[in-house]
Amino acid sequence: MAVDVTERRRRLVAHRSFRALQTTAIRVSDGPLRPVWVTTYAQLVRVLAAYLRAGSTAAVYVKGSFGRDDAVLGLSDLGLVVIVPAGARAGADVVIRQRWHALARRLRPLAWLVNDIPVYAEPELARLGATCFAYGSRERQPPALFHPPDRSIRLATLPDLWGTDDWRLVSGPERRPRLDTADPDRRRLAIWLDLQSWWRHAVRAAAAPDAHWAPYLCVKLVAEPLRILLWLEHGERHHQRVAILQRGLQTHPEEAAAIRDALDLRRRLHRVRVAPVAAVLPCFVRLTSRIAAHLAAELDPLAATTVELLGVNGTAADRPPTDAPQPLCDWWALVRAPAREESFVAVAGWVGDPSVLAGAAARSGAGDRVTLLHDELMVRPHLESSSLRSLGFPASDPVSAALVAGRATARYPDVSGWSATDTAARAVAEHRAWLRSLPPWTGGEPDRILRRRLSGMFSAARAALFQETLAAGVPALTVTYAASARVLAGRVDGARGTVEDAFAGYRTWTDGGPRPSVATLDALGTVVRSLPCYRAD
Repeated sequence: MAVDVTERRRRLVAHRSFRALQTTAIRVSDGPLRPVWVTTYAQLVRVLAAYLRAGSTAAVYVKGSFGRDDAVLGLSDLGLVVIVPAGARAGADVVIRQRWHALARRLRPLAWLVNDIPVYAEPELARLGATCFAYGSRERQPPALFHPPDRSIRLATLPDLWGTDDWRLVSGPERRPRLDTADPDRRRLAIWLDLQSWWRHAVRAAAAPDAHWAPYLCVKLVAEPLRILLWLEHGERHHQRVAILQRGLQTHPEEAAAIRDALDLRRRLHRVRVAPVAAVLPCFVRLTSRIAAHLAAELDPLAATTVELLGVNGTAADRPPTDAPQPLCDWWALVRAPAREESFVAVAGWVGDPSVLAGAAARSGAGDRVTLLHDELMVRPHLESSSLRSLGFPASDPVSAALVAGRATARYPDVSGWSATDTAARAVAEHRAWLRSLPPWTGGEPDRILRRRLSGMFSAARAALFQETLAAGVPALTVTYAASARVLAGRVDGARGTVEDAFAGYRTWTDGGPRPSVATLDALGTVVRSLPCYRAD
């Protein structure tokens, strides 16, 4: 149902009359009529809240730009969140969702103002303090977040920097969880997820600078990293972007020209048709590098776990860097069952050039993930909305950093979320849920379904083997499926022939040969499920 609302919104935005309506809304956003429009929006929020929670004790919040009184009418989404109590009757959250989607179908302009309204139960929010990187990590068997997608995935992968502190209660009793935003682990992970999001948007703007949202995004690409730096370096929390930019003129005078341009662009949004992405990106890159350097300095004195990388092209540790494809084993590759074995290639190119970003994103969609290097940053441009790999640095993606540097060992920082232990636990939790959700083979599935399933089996084996080496005190990660198959064949008694046949079939199939037999696939599944972490309790 949510997809239907989102698709309706996309079609409305594409309508030729939308731009004229948007321009008018932006023009009045900061004019003398702003109080009238703000009051109108406030009334709309109250009516929506009353309709959604009718007959229940749910709480409705407004968040984002409207929650901070920083909205640009015509551009900013009306961000609403509904929380139902722990003791609510079964299905209360489903009823609220159904009400919203029914209303969105009847009143189509709502799809312009409100993208979607997530509904959560109070217990679901209890795990969100550590974000997706350490989701449920304190539990004996952490729950899955991505297989299948949990309702909490939005807040876990894109948390507000300061938790729920800037959510504003519209209707109902107070139900939002209070998160420890001063905790250094939570702060570090929230900052990096926030930057990941802005880099995804930056790539989209580089590919479509004439999009209706792109000019305002250019303002955000200066203001948002400044928001983070003001928090990191000065302990200041600023909510409104104009105030952030004005403060940035004082704290970051070296970026004064870019900040003034952003302030000027903010005043002229209703007249700008093509976003000045090329003028903004260099500042965005510099501020991102500064944030990464700050986080690296925090982590430098802390302990780390050295993990041996097995299957690094069969070469020595002093192998020189090359532009040949390398195994991709970032966090996102490890924690889910991918459709195929992934790789990346480091290429030359200035990450502050929109044409380079757009070109890399287009190329990544067809094969190896293109990685652009800048200082210690690893930028992987893509146009996917859910991928958590737009941006990396040695602490967040230690395997790629090691491979780029020509090392056969990776250093995982011993901190919540990014540690080798937490990474392996999340990978095992996701693959365990994925394995348990698979229906029996029939032999009639499309090739793409079987290829994902076979690829996922080797990915699941890699996750389990990684966790076992950590528990044994000899940390090692099989970065290729070939290495995973080799270790798995020696790990399970009597499985060598099965695993070798399955891997040979996978490799032949990937190269255009015949697909493996159902018997081969079933046998491999039995071997992988026999690993201790995947056995049914």
